[in-house]
Amino acid sequence: MVYRIPGIIKRVLKLNWPVIHTEQFFELKLLHFKGLKNNIDDLKIVKANDDSILELLKIWPVNIAKMQERLDSGNSECFISYLKEEPVAYHWIQFSGIHKIRPIGKSINVPLNAFIFYHTRVSKNHQGKGINKIAMSEIISYQKKNEFQMSLIYTSKKNKAQFHSLKSLGFEKVKSITSLKLGSNYYSLSKIWD
Repeated sequence: MVYRIPGIIKRVLKLNWPVIHTEQFFELKLLHFKGLKNNIDDLKIVKANDDSILELLKIWPVNIAKMQERLDSGNSECFISYLKEEPVAYHWIQFSGIHKIRPIGKSINVPLNAFIFYHTRVSKNHQGKGINKIAMSEIISYQKKNEFQMSLIYTSKKNKAQFHSLKSLGFEKVKSITSLKLGSNYYSLSKIWD
């Protein structure tokens, strides 16, 4: 006899089935950072403001109220990349305060003179063109001029494209943290920092 599981039960099991997730943490000391040559014609990176925050919706579906709250916090900035006047990517950085790392279920204090890339997206139509790498390089160079000494970023172990970008920029892997995802919550299975 074969038993079939009704669709609703399958969906509940899928939503609540535990998943092991690993975040990789990288750092870049900015002292000798030279930056990359912007070899993408018509790519322009600008700091977002109250007037341009709606442009994020043209890149990826986001909660604009939450994005505005980030801008208003005073400890985060967003940079929007435009290709021929079309918004194609955004990069959030945080440079002070407590930073929540949702995929590991923990928070950290942003180190003094450092900033964290924490929410970066390239629109689906423009992925694989090197936009992320060039935008990050421009943002890092800008922050270096503002006396920042280190850049941090974390990404899923599965994000191979991001690894290539980070390596070409000079980032070094410093830590991996594994967590258990249950539903929409994450529970760290390892220490954050020793």
